[in-house]
Amino acid sequence: MEDLKSPLNNGEFDKINIFISENEKYLLSLSVNSYKDINYFKVHVEKFNNHLKSLSEKEKIRAWFYLYSQVKKAKQQLLMRDKNNSYINKRRSFNNYISLVITGVIIFIIALIVYFLFLSEPKVSDYDRCVINGIQYFKDIEAYPNLSDGSEAGKVAKERCYRSKVAFGPLD
Repeated sequence: MEDLKSPLNNGEFDKINIFISENEKYLLSLSVNSYKDINYFKVHVEKFNNHLKSLSEKEKIRAWFYLYSQVKKAKQQLLMRDKNNSYINKRRSFNNYISLVITGVIIFIIALIVYFLFLSEPKVSDYDRCVINGIQYFKDIEAYPNLSDGSEAGKVAKERCYRSKVAFGPLD
């Protein structure tokens, strides 16, 4: 403290430091404009005057400058830390976003695979549908499994469907 060549003694510096620690939240919450110069700062921290009653004018000026410089340094450090944390948080946020997108794409692909492998009905060809319709037709006319001429109804349905896929009516 002697290097400062100040009219303040160590006890006064301690009082200022106590004021700073007691009011740190308020002092650091001041807008950046409050630190524009010491006069703007004084307007926002008027209650510091209560701690200066026993000091001479010269000591009051030095006390204000000491308070201003200490709080301004702390505010600058806070702003730098916030800036660094903001960059880190943005980076983490971007990485989290990418991870979520990749996870979402993987889940979507797995869902598609499950759907097509297990849940979708196998596609029946027009020929197979025609044969199914033909067998049903022969069952409806009570000519299944053998027709009146003795031929197998299934073979006849296959032969007719081979020639025309609408042999037993339109395909549904």
